[in-house]
Amino acid sequence: MQGAVERTLNFRLADFSEQEITIRAELKGQYTHVDEKEYTGVPVAAILVEAAPRAGSTVLKVSGNDGYTIEFALEKVLADHRFILTEEDSMLRLVAANYDGSCWVRQVNALVIE
Repeated sequence: MQGAVERTLNFRLADFSEQEITIRAELKGQYTHVDEKEYTGVPVAAILVEAAPRAGSTVLKVSGNDGYTIEFALEKVLADHRFILTEEDSMLRLVAANYDGSCWVRQVNALVIE
């Protein structure tokens, strides 16, 4: 977690294991579909609270190893407990259950607050 935060974080999901939750979600994308299943991970909001976004910050950017980057309204992410990071094939995956499948990110390598 970096950018407009009080504390830049290099973290592992295990650092937030006490806040881990399990949700059910279905990925519905234009080209990809994954049937509803359980995902266990950490709400991104919990990581954001630890990083402490600076006043005036409004955007969370999530990037993957393939160069894919997507922006989310920070206020919505902070209130969404179905917006989690989970581990998949030893990499982080963003599961954005309340969003279109195009908002899910594989192989997450950066979370940036602006």
